[in-house]
Amino acid sequence: MEVNRYSEAERKGLSPGDIILEANRQEVRTTDELEKIISKLNPGDGLILLIRRERNGESREFIITLKIPE
Repeated sequence: MEVNRYSEAERKGLSPGDIILEANRQEVRTTDELEKIISKLNPGDGLILLIRRERNGESREFIITLKIPE
């Protein structure tokens, strides 16, 4: 729904409205599922996200990698 301004997610290109399909190769359907995956990570670990972006009637998928803050 929203991306924190100046966050690593914003710097890596995540935008409000993007849909997270997978986190670390695990399907994500809810924010609770995403939070559960993230809670198992340690500071400095990587988080790979498969994202779907729908704009102007077009849909595309892409991957971004984030680092869990220390």
